[in-house]
Amino acid sequence: MREIEARIEVSGVHKRFGSTVALDGMTFTVPPGQVTGFVGPNGGGKSTTMRVILGLDAPDRAPSASGTESGRVPRHAGQRDR
Repeated sequence: MREIEARIEVSGVHKRFGSTVALDGMTFTVPPGQVTGFVGPNGGGKSTTMRVILGLDAPDRAPSASGTESGRVPRHAGQRDR
């Protein structure tokens, strides 16, 4: 059985809700096997970041926001099957 190494890459993600800025250039990488948590105040963008990564919300601007797995090309965050 082949072992899968997955990572999460987010680069320059912006998201607004009306006049409220939720994400302003969010950038980070989670290497394979690393446990990572989000810490911050209510309204700090933690849930919005996860929703963008999962494709549940589309970013306003994002050069890159995706989960990746060896051997598979990811969809960009916010892209949904129609």
